[in-house]
Amino acid sequence: MTVLNTVYVVLYFLLCGVSVLTAASKILALRNNFSRSLSILAWGTLLAAGSFLIMYPAVYRWIGAVSGIPTLGALLIYLCIFGFAINSHVLVRLWSQDHGVVCPLGLRRLARPATLYPPLGIAMVALYFTASFNFPQELRTGRITAETHPLAVYFFATTWVAIATPLLATANHCSKIRMACQSEHPSISRGLRAVQIGALLLGSSYALKLVPLTASSFGAHHIDVLHLGTPLLSGAGTLLVQYGYLAPALGAWMDERRDFRTLRPLWKLTMQASDPRLALAPPGPLTEKLALNVTKWYLPRRIMEISDAIHALHPWMRPEPADRVRQSARSTPTPDLTAACAAATLIDAITRKRQGVPPRPDTPTTPLLSVPPAEERAHLVRMATALQHA
Repeated sequence: MTVLNTVYVVLYFLLCGVSVLTAASKILALRNNFSRSLSILAWGTLLAAGSFLIMYPAVYRWIGAVSGIPTLGALLIYLCIFGFAINSHVLVRLWSQDHGVVCPLGLRRLARPATLYPPLGIAMVALYFTASFNFPQELRTGRITAETHPLAVYFFATTWVAIATPLLATANHCSKIRMACQSEHPSISRGLRAVQIGALLLGSSYALKLVPLTASSFGAHHIDVLHLGTPLLSGAGTLLVQYGYLAPALGAWMDERRDFRTLRPLWKLTMQASDPRLALAPPGPLTEKLALNVTKWYLPRRIMEISDAIHALHPWMRPEPADRVRQSARSTPTPDLTAACAAATLIDAITRKRQGVPPRPDTPTTPLLSVPPAEERAHLVRMATALQHA
């Protein structure tokens, strides 16, 4: 049991660290893009971190010593987990709304289960303070016997039902919302799938605790093994839920990092061919190599600098290279074909300028200058990829 307890302590510290990092990332994101779902997510992850931190024996004992109630830490743990579960349920609806996904269930049907949560929370607190000194050992271990005070049975049953209800509701709603957003929002769908599985595991771990609770109240102890497995199940569920919270943002960050590195050859080519002074505060070697923090400044700046350089090279551009690419492709115009035409036009313009060909101010619009601003990043990435083609 000592080894197992050590494993649990390490697991709880790991989960606490993951929750703190998740909450910190969302709090930082709130500075630039405040939204209800983001604030609820940050608050929920802080509650999760708090619950795992209180599970550490030293913190648990310190709370008991300061408050004068030895088992107050247990109530705080359950309240934090209960709050995390409620936040997860509310977040599913708000998250889908923020990304324009219409939930097929309707808002009223989604909101009805939430009316159960305040009474359940009040019942948890009332039962605890009614008989908190009658079952201190049971609160520390989560186990009871046939001789345990009945209020302990009521407290644990109410608490575990209160925690399992919003988590299982979250998993149910995630499965329905995923069907509505799977094709249009794949990154959100992946995040919802992780939240769905994690909430199912976490909710099931508390629902399963009702089995040994019922058996122990009748004097049966042969299924106490569930007490050993449910913490691992809840830990895995928490990790999956936290990953689901981070999945869309993590996917967007990885896409931005990939695009930043893909644009590097195009950026260097256009800067050298037009005017290197267009590059304001260029990234250092470490940023260029690792591309870990490029979202807020370096990637948008790189796109703007490439666009400025392309406009500076416009007087040397001719339509003939793009026409030759279209004729050789002999296919229906696609974004990739447009990017290939733009790449050919750019290379030809750079060659003309280096050869000393005089610019022509009356040059017509080319594929490089006819892309909508919302599609500029994707177009430049495809164009940078086309430059690597023979």
